Amino acid sequence: MTIAYSTDWEIRTTGSYSNGGGFNRLSGGTDYSQQDVAQLSLTDCATSGVGSTTLTSVTGGFTAAMVGNLINLSSGTNLTANWYEITGYTDANTVTLDRAPDDGVGGVSGATGKVGGALSWPPPRPADGGPFTRYNKFWIKAGTYTLTNTTEGSANGPVFMDECSVEGYEYVRGDMGRKPVFSAGSQVPPSAVAIFRLFTQFAPAHLSNIKLDGVDNSSSWTGIQVSDYRIMVQHCEAINCNLGFAGNNNIIRFCKASYCVKGFGSFESEFCVAHDCSSIGIDSYINMALHCLVYNCPIGYYLNGGADVLRCIAHNCSTYGIYHYAGYNNSLENLVTNCGLGIFYRSTAVSSDKNLLYNNTQSVAYNANNPADRYVSYDDTSITTDPYVDAANGNYQLNNDPNGGKVVKDAWAKSGAGEIRKIFYPDPDKTSGKHPLSRL
Repeated sequence: MTIAYSTDWEIRTTGSYSNGGGFNRLSGGTDYSQQDVAQLSLTDCATSGVGSTTLTSVTGGFTAAMVGNLINLSSGTNLTANWYEITGYTDANTVTLDRAPDDGVGGVSGATGKVGGALSWPPPRPADGGPFTRYNKFWIKAGTYTLTNTTEGSANGPVFMDECSVEGYEYVRGDMGRKPVFSAGSQVPPSAVAIFRLFTQFAPAHLSNIKLDGVDNSSSWTGIQVSDYRIMVQHCEAINCNLGFAGNNNIIRFCKASYCVKGFGSFESEFCVAHDCSSIGIDSYINMALHCLVYNCPIGYYLNGGADVLRCIAHNCSTYGIYHYAGYNNSLENLVTNCGLGIFYRSTAVSSDKNLLYNNTQSVAYNANNPADRYVSYDDTSITTDPYVDAANGNYQLNNDPNGGKVVKDAWAKSGAGEIRKIFYPDPDKTSGKHPLSRL
């Protein structure tokens, strides 16, 4: 056996890396991982020989309620240190584990073991000798987790996780409250390492409600990196990073990047926000940006390789609101305001239709040639007043001014969108509002 797919792991700043840290929710036992300290601590754990899954302790203290909990066997003779699930209870001195804990030389003796209690940091992935199994769920309680080394997958190093789900919470699992923060601290990153990386090849993976702080974006930290396919990232935030979010052909929703060099790279971005980035807000290479908001960045949206931008806002972007760089891009029904150049068409074979522009230094521009396969349609005259409720204070909700926000609402409604609800809420960095965006 291995640790069950149905295992939940608990991470808290007040936990300990030597604790059990996990519980099989289908076991019928009592979950002792949702507490700071271990339920049982032993120093005399043993097995009878090679391949034995029966764990004994003269000190004892095991109970039937501990079935399903993980025990962290961290040191001992002939021990393969790791986390193991208690799968059976015999008596106070004897339990059964999901697999043999010995190293193949002899039986274990004098092993230190802790049952229950939260971990202080996510354990390593299986490929690095870690214990968890595909589909495990990691719950991370709010607090600040600061890197003290740059070794991926190690305790207090950059987090590298495999084919699992991760969700932050504040008080109760699932409350989607204050995000736990993983901070780079004073660590300088090795090449191609992110503060938090989620990888998958075969199983869907999910990351939700986590915040990454690169502290100093000149140190080149990537905040969150997801690799390969079938990964969903939601309600996460990256600040002070070189690249806030990196990931090819995965979906990111309701996320925000602030004060990064580049906010988002190569995601299917939905209802996301990038602001005060020093280069690009959202890079939509081969992907779509849908109902996103970018402001105070030199380039709002960078389209390349067949990217699409739909129903997005670019505001106060000093160089370009939307930049069509190369190849078969589409921009449809976007709102571009107060930018240096609203939309620049460097590429050929693009379709750009029904974009609304207001108060840009220049509305649109093209490269030297303007081929027949480039279709461009835009409106820079219908909006004559500020379309936002209060952009100066981070509220990009469309107002009802008949010459401002209502023009946008009416245009989008006529195109078949139906009722236009409140789209852009106040930025929580500047107000007490909730997430800047809500679903249509």
